[in-house]
Amino acid sequence: MSPVAVGPALSFFRDPSNAINVSMILLSLWALTVYAVVMITFAGSAGRVLGRLERRFLSEVPETSRASSRPWPIFVSRHLVAARAAAALQRRMLAVVWVCAALATAGDVFLAVSLFSLTRNIGAVPFAMFSLLLAACLPLLATLRLARWLWRGRASLEWQIALLGERLMRDTKASNQQSIAAQRSADVESVLVRRFRSSKLARQPVAEHRVWLVRLQPAINDRAAMVVQDHGLSFDWHVWSTRWLDLVASAFTTATHGRMPPDSDTLLVPDHRTTEQIGLRIANWSVLGLGVLGMTLLLLADHPVDLQSLWSGWDTATGRVATLVTAAGGVVALISVGRSGSR
Repeated sequence: MSPVAVGPALSFFRDPSNAINVSMILLSLWALTVYAVVMITFAGSAGRVLGRLERRFLSEVPETSRASSRPWPIFVSRHLVAARAAAALQRRMLAVVWVCAALATAGDVFLAVSLFSLTRNIGAVPFAMFSLLLAACLPLLATLRLARWLWRGRASLEWQIALLGERLMRDTKASNQQSIAAQRSADVESVLVRRFRSSKLARQPVAEHRVWLVRLQPAINDRAAMVVQDHGLSFDWHVWSTRWLDLVASAFTTATHGRMPPDSDTLLVPDHRTTEQIGLRIANWSVLGLGVLGMTLLLLADHPVDLQSLWSGWDTATGRVATLVTAAGGVVALISVGRSGSR
């Protein structure tokens, strides 16, 4: 590359306003992509009905599910095909979001490197830059959370259980380990228990939740007995999973008879949070907190950057339009999710 070309390139790299432009435009692109995916997911498809795009991914029902008279195969034959179709469309659309999240991360790293090149306070540099690089992972972590939240918002309970139960059967057949059966069945139980929970901190079931918990008691008791006892290496966990999923499927069809329990003390209510969900939430808050702290330290450090000119550097028509559309799209997306069909 000629020296004539190198000069403008270095000038562009060292100008913090250019770094702000690159970072914010890529973040806006990622946010707009998230908005588009959310709107496409909830447009024309609600509850247990497939949308026009989702119907393109329909497949055949497994023959073993059609021929069986057990509760779980019957449940699979009714819901697994639709669940696979909805999940396949979401995977295709989220691939675009992942690409935009990677670009936004690259833009954040570019901003961090640009600010680092202008920083004089050596004592504040290491932690501040380390925190900024962690903050650059936020689009990727947020996309991971979006994938899980979007599926829970779009898919009915039956679809979620069908896919999770299929994974339980597949994993226990591939690896006959008690830890695998316990982990995969915990994912299924987590979705089941969360059905009527009115809030994240609610422990007292409402009336509908109490009826549902009565139906789930056989499956909850069976899994609790499995977890607390070591069954040895000779136990067939694929067979156990088959029997346990029959109990799960029966909860969707078995009517509750007799007097209902007067309170929740007589019902087993397992914690619906899995280790994976807790770890992901901790990672999000940790990265966000470190990123804010690192940005604060960097801005308070002794460096020659004029903050007013730095932030006013991103003052273009493109930036204003992107910010307005992104903010409006986010509000509309949240309203769309809130008004979507029953889950």
